[in-house]
Amino acid sequence: MWLAAVAAVAENSTTNKLEYTTGSDTTVNGLEGTEGNITAFGTKDENNESEVIQNFYLQAATNATFKGITGAEVDTEKTAATATVGGADFYEMSALSNTSDDAAGAAALAADKDIYIATAAPAGGTPATFTKVAKGTAAGSITWTAGNVVYAIADAPTAAASLENTKSYLYIDNATTAAGDAAAFRYIGALSEAKSGWSTTDLSGITLTYDIIGISGSAYDGIAGADGSGLTYGYKAQSSAITVDASGLMTMNGVSGDNYQSGKVTFLDKDYALGSAAGSFKTFTDPATFQFSDAWLNNIKGKEITVTIVLKDSTEIKETITVPES
Repeated sequence: MWLAAVAAVAENSTTNKLEYTTGSDTTVNGLEGTEGNITAFGTKDENNESEVIQNFYLQAATNATFKGITGAEVDTEKTAATATVGGADFYEMSALSNTSDDAAGAAALAADKDIYIATAAPAGGTPATFTKVAKGTAAGSITWTAGNVVYAIADAPTAAASLENTKSYLYIDNATTAAGDAAAFRYIGALSEAKSGWSTTDLSGITLTYDIIGISGSAYDGIAGADGSGLTYGYKAQSSAITVDASGLMTMNGVSGDNYQSGKVTFLDKDYALGSAAGSFKTFTDPATFQFSDAWLNNIKGKEITVTIVLKDSTEIKETITVPES
C-alpha cells in the first residue's frame, strides 16, 4: 500500500470549507498524486516505522488584547472545570521599573525585549489590560502616561495546572482572525491488492503530532517571501535535497567533491552503489549531479527509489523519490 498526507491549499470563503486541490474537483479524490501539498510516507526505518512531516504557517491574528490576571482569576483558570479562557497560553509576568516614568524610559526597557504597559497592575477581581510594545520600538512610537506600570513576560508559557495565584500571568484575551488562520490535513493512498481483508485497524498505528510554535513577523516573512509565493495558502513543502528529472539527471544539494564519501540507490528493496553500474557523475560542485544510465532510467521511470548520500563528516542525506515518467 501507499499512504500520503495532504495539506489544504485553499479556503473557500463561499462554502467555508478548506480545499485540497485547486481544480474543478476540490476533494482529496481530485488529486493526481504529484501536487506539492502531498507528502508520501517513505521507506520504513530500522524500527519498522515511517513518518511524514508537513509545515503549515497560520496567518497572524491582529488587534490582540492582552490581559493580566492574578489571585482568584488564576485559580479559576487553573482548573479545567472552572476555566473561562479556552486554549490560551499563560505567561508569567515580571514587573520592570521605568525610573524616568516616560516614553524614553519605556524604550530603554524595550531595547532588548517585548514589554507590556498598563495603567495599573493586575489585581484579584480586576484583570488589567496591557498594550504590547515590541522589542526595539523607539520612544516616539510609545504612548506613556505618568504612573503607568510595565512588565516583561517569560519566554515560555506556564502549564495551567502549575499556575500560582500569588503570581501574575499575561494571556491574549481576543484577536481579529485573518484569512489563513486555519489548517487541515487528510490522508490519501491505495491499498495493495496483494492483501485481502483490509480493515480500519490496519491503519491504527498512525500517530499524529502537532507542534504549534509562535514565530516573529520577520521570520514569517522570511518563510513566505515578500510576495507570499513561498507558501500555498499556508502550506510550505519540505524542500528536497535530492531530485531526479525525467531525463534521469539527479541533483544533490549540499553535495560536492569536497564532502562526498559514498552513495547508494535502493530500488525494489535492493541496494546499489552510486557508481558506474548505475550511471556517472556529471558535476561535483554543489549541487552535484549524477546521470542515470539509459538502462537504469528505463527501469526506474515512474517508480520509487531511495537515494542515500553519506558525507565525509558522516552526515547522511536521504530522499525517497518517485522518478517522473516524462
